Amino acid sequence: MANERRPWRVEQRVLEWLERTFRPRSTAFVFNLSLAIVILIGVVDHFTGQLSLSVFYVLPLVLATWLLGKFRGALIALGAAAVWLAADITAHIGEGVIPYWNAVARFGVFFVIVSLVAALRDALNHEHELAMQERDISDGLRGLNEMKDTLLHAVSHDLRNPLTAIMGSVQTLERGSQLQLTPDQTAGLLEAIDSSARKLHRMISDLLDLERLDRGDVAADRQPTDLRDLARRMVHEATFLENHPARVESERVVLSVDRGKVERMIENLLVNAAKYTPTASPVCIRVNAVEGGAMISVEDEGPGVPDELKETIFQPFRQAEKGSAGAGIGLSLVAKFAELHGGRAWVEDRPGGGASFRIFLGAPEPESADSELRVVGA
Repeated sequence: MANERRPWRVEQRVLEWLERTFRPRSTAFVFNLSLAIVILIGVVDHFTGQLSLSVFYVLPLVLATWLLGKFRGALIALGAAAVWLAADITAHIGEGVIPYWNAVARFGVFFVIVSLVAALRDALNHEHELAMQERDISDGLRGLNEMKDTLLHAVSHDLRNPLTAIMGSVQTLERGSQLQLTPDQTAGLLEAIDSSARKLHRMISDLLDLERLDRGDVAADRQPTDLRDLARRMVHEATFLENHPARVESERVVLSVDRGKVERMIENLLVNAAKYTPTASPVCIRVNAVEGGAMISVEDEGPGVPDELKETIFQPFRQAEKGSAGAGIGLSLVAKFAELHGGRAWVEDRPGGGASFRIFLGAPEPESADSELRVVGA
């Protein structure tokens, strides 16, 4: 079996060499080169009179057909038959039409060779396309499998942990009379239940919204909104930032946006900052008016985001760190909600260290005075 495959490997290497050497060249260069080789062989054939040189006429046929296609290969075949006729016609003077019939026969043989080479070229191209399609399908299946594993990890971790905390707190409250819980302890357990329930609600909402966004069932319900007040309220209500000093640096920017979705974007960015930055590291929200809309930036002083993850981190079920907790959907929702507002989301390195997650929100087409961007005061 190995001996049967070896000749094909030699031919494949020859064809690959042709691709590497002549594919970057222009069509005119390859065609003229093939014709020049035919003429050169014909000149040598004429002066030597060696029939053994006839096999060399095949070389420019293969070159032209493989690189330029069947039509131009047939033109070179026609030229090769004519040159071959001219090379040995003096040896057949007086034989009438026999040399011309020989030329026709030679062209027929050449054309068969051209057809076979063109068929081989088409077959290999088709095989290459199938291989590329199979690779794309394989990569897609591998990506889906990774997404499935990440989703299962999220369900087993992000859902199980809050549920465990809720169940533990409820069981403790049920035994409150036996344990003689103080009012402060009872309030602490209720607060823990509320916090865990909020985490569950946020994750389930993210999953549902992501699925609806993929179906195209979500639209932006825009209303004039003071983005500075919104950012300040989000920081004030973000209990998960209790270990991170947070501040808002903003001018007053009023823009027609979907208030709920902008709140979700800021909340997800704040959750991301709290999760991936050291305790006590500050977080800053900046809101500024820019041409065509508004810019919201959430900056932290954490480890930052590696360059190779700056694009993929906004894709669904991607995480900043392999094996880290979280489903990896919060940032993907930020990007998709930004797109609903005619904008985008991205991350940059923060001067001095850390990450700066940025959201551009586009202003809607001005249909009324309320839909226009307004910057008031400082």
